[in-house]
Amino acid sequence: MHKLFTYGTLQDKSVQLALFNKTLKGSIDSIVGFEKQEITLDGVIYPILVKNNKSTKVIKGTCYDLSDQEILICDEYEGNEYKRIVVELCSGIEAWVYISS
Repeated sequence: MHKLFTYGTLQDKSVQLALFNKTLKGSIDSIVGFEKQEITLDGVIYPILVKNNKSTKVIKGTCYDLSDQEILICDEYEGNEYKRIVVELCSGIEAWVYISS
């Protein structure tokens, strides 16, 4: 299983249904060391995290447990504008997160 911290559209139940044919159960968590910005893709605005070690701003989100297949689906969904890295969440959990590539 993979832990994935989400802070944007992957928390949306309709997106989850479209990607996984189910909704996900997750736990509320947060992350620091990043800035939340916006990116426009195909005319749609999406949130994106940019690494900033000096930032003390808390970014709130949800952490989900995903299978190998589900994490690959997320990689395809996020596309080339995002990359997946491992981070430590405020709870101490180690998880993947998508940030600006």
